Amino acid sequence: MTPAQTHSPLFTKIAIAWICWLFDFIYLGMDEAKDYLIFTCQHLLPNGRCGNYFWRPNVCRNYPLVDYFEQPVFLPGCGFSSLPR
Repeated sequence: MTPAQTHSPLFTKIAIAWICWLFDFIYLGMDEAKDYLIFTCQHLLPNGRCGNYFWRPNVCRNYPLVDYFEQPVFLPGCGFSSLPR
């Protein structure tokens, strides 16, 4: 989100409601320094696996998005890693 969007309470409220409804995510908070909304999944099991694997949304199916010409960037603590070839 852009700084203008995160500073708009109405836009932020709509974005949070939309993401929670669309992906079954739970809103945790906002990283003000980087203008990120932080969510977790309500289907995440204690062992870190998906409890809704067959019906998981595309945002989960496609994570992590990989640009084949650059080193991938992962969110801290996501559990994924990469090795250069």
